[in-house]
Amino acid sequence: IAAEKAKAAEAARLAAEKAERERIAAEQAKAAEAARLAAEHAAHIAAINKEHSQNVFFTIGSSYINKKESAKIKKLAEWLKANEQYTVDIVGYADAVTGTPKINKELSKRRAENVRKVLIANGVAENRIIADHKGDTVQPFEKAEQNRVVICTLE
Repeated sequence: IAAEKAKAAEAARLAAEKAERERIAAEQAKAAEAARLAAEHAAHIAAINKEHSQNVFFTIGSSYINKKESAKIKKLAEWLKANEQYTVDIVGYADAVTGTPKINKELSKRRAENVRKVLIANGVAENRIIADHKGDTVQPFEKAEQNRVVICTLE
């Protein structure tokens, strides 16, 4: 009887170990699938941004949107209206070569706000627009004139 109990206990232990290995394998497979889906989604968003995101450029010291840049925003608005599952992050910048940090912070804010207003005027819902500004604290491009910009990125 003791040998049978020992044999039954060993079988139960082995069954528990097998069940634990299977549970761990299932969790790892689930995590791997989630990672694959996340990578696929990131690649999809990157491809969409490459084709549809916009950099809206401004002249020195200005937050005025000229005709050429306005056309970019309108094109983005049309795409957003046709693809309602996406939102847009808009971030205003100013170059660090001109102005002061205080002036550049306000200028980048006005630039982002003006782009936001054009998107809204062209039918994009406010809750789909996330606006921010960096002033001259971040310089996304090498050339000063390129940093007089609002970068619009799709999410």
